[in-house]
Amino acid sequence: MDRLKDFRYRNVELKNSLWERQRRETAETYLAIPNDSLLYYFRTLAGLEAPGEGLTAGTETEHPPSGRSWELLPSFMR
Repeated sequence: MDRLKDFRYRNVELKNSLWERQRRETAETYLAIPNDSLLYYFRTLAGLEAPGEGLTAGTETEHPPSGRSWELLPSFMR
């Protein structure tokens, strides 16, 4: 029985499809987040001035419960 083997995503090409549209729209959404908003929580933790608004991740808090804002970004955006 053949086993699945991992591969690099850079070798994947999405044709015009639901998945390609979802990837494109997700990337556009995340790239539209202002840098100040992405850095807000880290600046706050460091005691620095934090312009912008913190990411809420759909909660009432100013940062994700785990305290790791980078978890909000999908792996292909890191």
